[in-house]
Amino acid sequence: FSLPDPSGAKTWNRPGWDLYEVIPGSDASNFRPASFGGAAYLPAYSPVAEGLTANLRGDGSGKLTEAPKLLEPQVSFQLEALTSEKIKQDQSVYMKCSDMDVFEWGGCNYPVGTRTIQIVDSNGGLLSEAMLTGVHQSSGEETKTVILHGEIDDNGAAFAILAEFSGIAQGDWQSSLLHYWDAGSYTGAFIDGAKYRCGRVIGSAPNNIGWTHSARFTVTWKDAGNSELTLEVRDDTRGVTVPFGPFPDVYGWGFAQGSGIGDRWGSGDNIYNELAKPRSERTTRMVESLPADNTEGFGVWLNGIFWLFLDPEEADGLPKRTGDAPPSDIKFMPSAGKVHTVVTCWGEWNDDGTVFTQWSDAPFPEDSWRLDIKAMTLNPEDAHLKRIRVVPNPYMASSFLDLTPAHRRIEFVNLPDKCTIRIYTLSGNLVNVLNHIGSNRQGWGNYTDWDRLSANEPAVFTGYDNHSGTEAWNLRNRFGQTVASGLYFFHVTDSRGKTYTGKFYVIL
Repeated sequence: FSLPDPSGAKTWNRPGWDLYEVIPGSDASNFRPASFGGAAYLPAYSPVAEGLTANLRGDGSGKLTEAPKLLEPQVSFQLEALTSEKIKQDQSVYMKCSDMDVFEWGGCNYPVGTRTIQIVDSNGGLLSEAMLTGVHQSSGEETKTVILHGEIDDNGAAFAILAEFSGIAQGDWQSSLLHYWDAGSYTGAFIDGAKYRCGRVIGSAPNNIGWTHSARFTVTWKDAGNSELTLEVRDDTRGVTVPFGPFPDVYGWGFAQGSGIGDRWGSGDNIYNELAKPRSERTTRMVESLPADNTEGFGVWLNGIFWLFLDPEEADGLPKRTGDAPPSDIKFMPSAGKVHTVVTCWGEWNDDGTVFTQWSDAPFPEDSWRLDIKAMTLNPEDAHLKRIRVVPNPYMASSFLDLTPAHRRIEFVNLPDKCTIRIYTLSGNLVNVLNHIGSNRQGWGNYTDWDRLSANEPAVFTGYDNHSGTEAWNLRNRFGQTVASGLYFFHVTDSRGKTYTGKFYVIL
């Protein structure tokens, strides 16, 4: 019970050059390990609303009367100082979401979201990265942790960062994701977001709701020339224009017609089952424009969802489609100049549909955080002399600290990193003097051991353990003689001149 916490184990040199053992040790009482100084979210867009949720007004019919807010993702951080001694100055590193991927297949073989999370230094140099998987996977975990670390050298990494993300799986997307395409007075087609294979299916389109974030989009139909129509898509929540992208694994928008949307179980090449191919080998691409007189059913890929334009007569009873069955024909296309609104928002309605509680999104590319790390310190003013102990106490014939039966040992623990220990008999005679220098002669760290000479040169030890609070004594006096049984006093003087006195027993 008098031993220090075994979790603070140190590596010690045993007699000889090649023998080692691991025993409990103690940190210097004035040692303060590197610690987490806090995190700051660095939004790519503004303004960011306060809080991790937002209450949005609804009209009672399932639609919002205001745009979703930009909310900070929910994430908490822990710092594990793996080698505190490397962290000698306060520093900041940056965690960022750098990429998304669609090739994480969830239940019923539909894609779910992943994120690449990176730690970079102040110059943007990559230190480590990890994959955040299962984003918005139905019945998945709502909280997930990734572990990243600082730069690694021959002595390992100085620190690790544990980032715990909340709100990663918001439940069943049909109930937790408010999503609708408001076409206003346009009646040429019925518009709905495609459902995945296990639910009600419309063409089995390859939605990736792991890419779907809360936003309101303004979709303006434009004359593309040559009797074709195109779109201008604006993310009102972030204040940016959404670019065209030819594939669903390129974030953007695009048109897809007929069986090109496809089904993962269908035959032939389509957007769905070509996702596993490199982009250069794909034969099916989305297009940036459609004929203005088009009457074939089609889809618009936007924000992780295929919005399908179908026969308006199917609005009351959507058929279940399988295989390569294309969407049904529409009546007519929207005219140039028409403006539609698309809303996607994670959250839940109140009972009467007048308030929608928006939840914060999973991290998205361009999200980043500054993580501050406080350096380790060996401030003499932090020394806590009353924690000094002798172990074992009493020493009775032997202990596991002994190197051999002829090399007995007790230890002074929880010392400051620099101090002098004087040992006295009950009658006040000075027995021995130990000069503790943070890394004692059986310790490991950056120090020179003047007692180990080879060719008249001392042994030099390097490492990252310069804050030992443990000093061993071999139970011998200043003349090399083994001490007698009895009560002994010790007197510790630290670098400030502060002192502490204690006692211990030796029974041989």
